[in-house]
Amino acid sequence: MKFCTSIILVLASTLITASPVSLAKRASNADAVLATINQWLNDISRVNAFLNTLANNDPNAVADGAMAFTFANDEPNQLAALNSFLLPTDTAGLNAVGILMQVFPMVPAAFMAIANSGGDQGVISTQVNIINSVRCATVLPQIGILFNAAAGDNDLGPQDTPTGPLVCPNPPTLA
Repeated sequence: MKFCTSIILVLASTLITASPVSLAKRASNADAVLATINQWLNDISRVNAFLNTLANNDPNAVADGAMAFTFANDEPNQLAALNSFLLPTDTAGLNAVGILMQVFPMVPAAFMAIANSGGDQGVISTQVNIINSVRCATVLPQIGILFNAAAGDNDLGPQDTPTGPLVCPNPPTLA
């Protein structure tokens, strides 16, 4: 009986200790998480630039909206990537993913409406208000939660919540 217990303890301790393979994998995950966060921050910055320009009655809103759509449409790719780096027990991160998956379709749809507006300022204004409302109230704070969850799950330091366009109050910093 003592022999069996000893073997079980030795096997359990062997499984618990990190192997060089898992350490290397963990390091590459950290690099990938940072790269994904940086790409997502770039997308957010590009979308913000468009939204800030529209505050000045952008005469190229249709073309600029089509360009911003490209960046907004890339954000779900970053969402999928960060989701893959979350631990299965990370409730906050997984909840943020669920919320973002529900609200993300509104932003590209609004950008498509702008691109297809023919320059109608009423349509553009309505769609920009939708984008700003969704991004300021829900998307950016949830991205901040997800950034911190993925970073924490991969042994990285705290991450700031991304800021939105000028019309958004700055979201709280979660770091």
